[in-house]
This record gives sequence, C-alpha cells and structure tokens, in this order.
Amino acid sequence: MPFLLQYMAKITNFQTKANLWVLVVSTGMAILMCLTGLMLKDFFETPMPATLRRAKTKFIFNNSEFCYSPSEEIDHRKNVIVIVLSARSHFKQRNLVRLTYGSVRTANNVNILRVAFMLGNADGEREEKTDEKHLRAEMKEFGDIVIGDFVDSYRNLTLKTIMAYEWLKTYCVYADIVVKTDDDVMINIFQLTKMLNEWPTTQFKSSNIWCMIHSNEKTIEDADSKYYASREEFPDGIFPNHCSGLAYVTTMVVIERTLEEIFKSFPGYVCTHEDVFMTAIIPQQINSTSKWFWPTANHITLINRRKEWFTYDLEQMKDTLLVNVLRQSAVLLKDVKRIRKRYNETIFYLVAHTDDYNILYIRLWQTLQKIFTD
Repeated sequence: MPFLLQYMAKITNFQTKANLWVLVVSTGMAILMCLTGLMLKDFFETPMPATLRRAKTKFIFNNSEFCYSPSEEIDHRKNVIVIVLSARSHFKQRNLVRLTYGSVRTANNVNILRVAFMLGNADGEREEKTDEKHLRAEMKEFGDIVIGDFVDSYRNLTLKTIMAYEWLKTYCVYADIVVKTDDDVMINIFQLTKMLNEWPTTQFKSSNIWCMIHSNEKTIEDADSKYYASREEFPDGIFPNHCSGLAYVTTMVVIERTLEEIFKSFPGYVCTHEDVFMTAIIPQQINSTSKWFWPTANHITLINRRKEWFTYDLEQMKDTLLVNVLRQSAVLLKDVKRIRKRYNETIFYLVAHTDDYNILYIRLWQTLQKIFTD
C-alpha cells in the first residue's frame, strides 16, 4: 500500500510539472504571437520615413481645376478620363485630338470627364525644339495641359506617366476608368463608351489592366538607341510580359496601388521603359507582396485585348481597304459596311506619320462617326 501511495504521488508530481511546462510554453507562445503581431502591425501601418520614399513630382503647371466633378444631372453615369502622353512640340497632334474624339463629352451613357495632355518642362536633346510662345498660347486657349518638372524625352516617359498617375489621384477623384494613350492614336470613343456602359460595376473597382500584351519581347542592346535596355536591368535580354504603351484601359484602383508601390519601393532610379515599368515590374512586385502578406488581395491582372481593340493597319499601311477609303473624297455606303464588319470592336488606331497624316486622322474620325453614330 505505501508503495502504491508513493507511485501515485510521483505521477501527480510529474503531471504537475508537465502541466506547468505546458502553461509556461503556452504563455510564451502567446506573448511571442502578440509581439509578432504588433511588429507586423507597425511594419505595415507605419509610414516609411520621408527620406526613404520617392519625392512627389514637381508640377510646373498642375491645372488643378481641369478635371472636376460632373453635374448632379449626370452624376449617375460612369466616368472616364483620357490621359494623353504628348511631346511638347506636337501641336498638330494635340489639335487633331481636340477636333476629334477629344470633342466628345458624353456617349452611350458614359461621361468623358476630360482629355488631358501630359508634357515635360524642357525639350530633350533628340527632340524637336518647341516654340515656347506658341505653347503658352496653347495652354491659355485650351487649358487642357499638365506640365511636370522634367526633360520631355522618350527616356523620361516613365516620369511622365508617374506624374499623370499623381495628377489623377490628386485632382481627378471622380474618375472610374482611366484610358492612357499617345498623341498619334485615334480612339473610337463611341465603341469605347459602348463597351464601358455594358461592363458590370465590379469591373470599375477591379485591379485589371486591359491592353495589348507584348510577350517575349527582346530588348535592344545598342547603347546609342533611345530604346536601349541594359543587361543589368534585363539579364535575359527579354522584357517581362507587359502592356503596349500605345494605349491601355485601367481603373483608379490600379492607379492608386501602382502609385503607392512606386513611392514606397522606388525612391530613386526608375526603369526608362515606361510600359514595362508601369505594367510589368510594378504589378509583379505588388502581386508578389500580396501573395505572402495579403493572400485575399486582388492581384493586378493584365487582360489581353490585342485582337479586339487594336489595329496597326494605318501605321503599317497594310490594309488597303481602310487606307483607300480614307483617301477617297467620299465614303461610300458599301465601304462603311465593310469597315464596320472588319473594325467593329476596334478602339485604338495607330496612325502613320505620313505626309497626309492630318487628312488620314480627320477622315478616320469622320468615318467612325458615320459608322457608329448613324
């Protein structure tokens, strides 16, 4: 009997010690988890020191009141803003945009807030020199230009696009959809707005970029070329999959997420290939981060619309139907039907810089009006 009592006492003592160890370990783990949670909370919620974040673009002319809220009468409509990257000396291209799709304010129950042109503050060495007096007069007459404090050159298109994103976030909060394009592109504003009007509201809050995706595009390693990309940046000599800089459509959600990532992660140098940086490098970094820390966060997704939305027919002059029709004195009914069938979904037309560029651009607009508004 005494042996049994001693045995039970040992078991009780062992259980007490075991329970004590479980209590100590559990308490320690709980404290560690709390501390880890606080550290992660501080890591993600504490703003990065200003010295480590990218400085905001200095605006020479921010045109802060250009993009404003639509009136109460049309406030229920979906709102789109068109951002055009333009060279300072491209007076002709900007005027053609204003005379054509830039003149439309409402179509298919969609409100086009504005068409805004993004410029730098000085001409690049390889760029055509700008008549400053002419530019000031243009700004005063039309009031649709935004200017940033950087040299206006191809290698600074990334800076120009970052500026555009900053301007949108600060001065164009009523926009739902952003169309970014170049000044030698014709936008079929009627087809664009028809499509947007048919989209469900969820698309307007998504993290999508609709564009023409370039895959396995080789870099140019000629250091004298303005398209040069070093092996240090792209060791394989291949760009990551990205959107064509010709044009893309995205949401303000993407604009804001992209801008925040740039401010946070790129305080200094940025890749000079604007389309690659803005639609490949930054989205990949955002998606990589969200994978580990925010598993439920929507990834920024590129949606390829190469076949449906884009045509180079007027840039490469390969489509004799379209080129011939635009160079005729009048558009015939049979031609209208053929063009509508072939380009029914096309939104973005890149136009070649030929001697009759002005005529082709205007005639293309007139043809699109006839096809899509009659």
